[in-house]
Amino acid sequence: MSINPELIWFLAGLVLILLEFAVPGIVLMFFGAGAWVAALTTWLGVTDSLAGQLVVFIVSSLILLFSLRHWVRTRFLGYVSDEHNPEVNLD
Repeated sequence: MSINPELIWFLAGLVLILLEFAVPGIVLMFFGAGAWVAALTTWLGVTDSLAGQLVVFIVSSLILLFSLRHWVRTRFLGYVSDEHNPEVNLD
């Protein structure tokens, strides 16, 4: 009995996203999403080898992290008086 690699990637992503609730910083959720992208590409048959899956995981995680982290932080953290000028940005 062998476990499918896409199931392993999916479960790893789920664990990483759930760990985000315990570890502050809004970083692990992007690695969880990257694991889900790797699971999807593996399930679709795009990446068969472990090396290809790791490349998809790392690249997609970093792209998601650097492109969406600021946007997600502003949505989840809300208004922080030390970081925002109330005259310019009130929401």
